[in-house]
Amino acid sequence: MGNKGKANDKITGIICAVFFIFLAVMLCIIDKDVLADNATDLYDLIDDNAELKDQYVELYVDGVIGNYAETEHKINGIIPSGTDQHYLLWLDDGTFISLTTRNKDLMSKLDAICDNTWDYIDYKTDVLDKSITIKGKIGSMDTEIKGFCNEWLDQLEVSHSDMRYVSINADTSRGSVLGYVGICLLLAGVGVFVFINAVNNEKKAAYNAQVVSSYQAMNNDPEADNTLNETGSGIDKDTFM
Repeated sequence: MGNKGKANDKITGIICAVFFIFLAVMLCIIDKDVLADNATDLYDLIDDNAELKDQYVELYVDGVIGNYAETEHKINGIIPSGTDQHYLLWLDDGTFISLTTRNKDLMSKLDAICDNTWDYIDYKTDVLDKSITIKGKIGSMDTEIKGFCNEWLDQLEVSHSDMRYVSINADTSRGSVLGYVGICLLLAGVGVFVFINAVNNEKKAAYNAQVVSSYQAMNNDPEADNTLNETGSGIDKDTFM
């Protein structure tokens, strides 16, 4: 059982290390534009009718309709970590797109733009004089968020055809990606530690087993016993006579 357990520890450690190193590399490849801060202007993609999903974009925002939903944020879709706020942005071509963030400073700026946007809609001002430039990665919009979004569009009497059903994650940045990569490498390090520890324990167990075997062989060797009897204790008894 002991040897089997050590073998399992080695296998578990090396699999863990390889998996998380692979995951860290994949994150770097997938988010290479984020790491290089190589954002594409959203309107250039729209003008080219390009696929928006998975693009790292930069967007000048001067129209915000409102914060239409709040949902629980889950890291990798599993680990709960705060709440996400979902905003409806009004683009220059008259369409709408969703933006997700947990950044309080950004939320404050978006709320201020929203107030200015509604003043513009209600003819209280002639200009949209509040704006911000945002960077983020575009992802798909899940069913729950899409439902909340459609409720808002219906209340505003906006056609669903004017909605771009994707969401910009404004919290995706070089720092966030490096954070995830760092976590993966840390977990890979744990796997390496488990593997090395298992190897060292195996070597110690083998050494101890060898010592015990040698000791038992000496005690059970008749020739070794006879030699001992012939030579005695090494004390000359004549000296005591």
